[in-house]
Amino acid sequence: MRDSELESNRTVTGSDRQTVGVNQNRATSREPLESALEKLSVDDAAKRAEGIAAFRAVANADPDRVGQYLSAIEPRLADDSATVRNSATHVFAAVAKTDPEHVGDFLSTLVPRAADGDATVRRNATYAFGEVAKTEPDCVGQYLSALRSGLADPEPRVRTNVALAFRRVAERDPESVGPHVDALAACLDDGNATVRRNAVLACCGVAGRSPYLIKPHVDRIEARLDDPVERVRQAAGTTLGTMTGTGTKVFHPETTLTGPGTE
Repeated sequence: MRDSELESNRTVTGSDRQTVGVNQNRATSREPLESALEKLSVDDAAKRAEGIAAFRAVANADPDRVGQYLSAIEPRLADDSATVRNSATHVFAAVAKTDPEHVGDFLSTLVPRAADGDATVRRNATYAFGEVAKTEPDCVGQYLSALRSGLADPEPRVRTNVALAFRRVAERDPESVGPHVDALAACLDDGNATVRRNAVLACCGVAGRSPYLIKPHVDRIEARLDDPVERVRQAAGTTLGTMTGTGTKVFHPETTLTGPGTE
C-alpha cells in the first residue's frame, strides 16, 4: 500500500523534519525488522521514528509480514511524537486492508487516535476502522460513540473514513447505528460528496430495520435527490425506497452533474 492511499495531501511540519529528518519515510524494507523492533522502545524519539518508519515501509509493500509485530507496535500509537504516531497508525491501517480481523483486536488502543491532535494520525486511524468494519462490523459498532465526532472533523478525509465506517456497520448491524442517525443526518449537507453518499447509505441501512428513526430526516434525504452528484442521488433514492418498501429509485433527470463536489 502506498502512503498516498492513506495520507493524501499530508503536510509535514518543520518540527517533524528536525526530529527525524526529511528522509524518515524512505526507510528501506530491507532493514531487518528485528533491528527496527529494538528501536521502538528507546528514549530517543528520532530512533523510535526510524524504527517505526522501517515497519511502515514494509507494511506498504507486504502488510502481512508486519502483522505479527502489531502487539509490539501498539504502544507507539500513544507515542509523544506525532511523527511516530503517524507511522504507527499508518502500519495498522495498511494491515487492516489485508487482515482486518487482526487489527480488530487493537481497536480499543486505536480509537483515541481517531481524535488525535494530528490530522494525519486521525486519517490513518479512521481508515483502519473503516477497513475493519468491512468484515467485523460488530467489533467496530461498539466504538461508534467515540468515532461520532469524526463526522464533523475539519479534515474531509477523516469525515469520509468515519462516514464509511458507519455505513459499513449499518449494512450488517443497523441497531448499533440507530442512536447516531442525527449525526449522520447532519452530514447530508457536507461539502464532500463521498461523505454525503456514505451518510445517506448509513441511513439506508438503519431504515431497513428501523424506518421510524429516519422519518424525522426524510426532508433532508429528499433534498439529496437534487444532489449535483449522481451517486448521491442514487443513494437517496434507494434510501427513500427502502423506507416506503417499494425499492423505487426516484431521480430528478433535470439535475445536471455540475458544481462543487461533482465526481
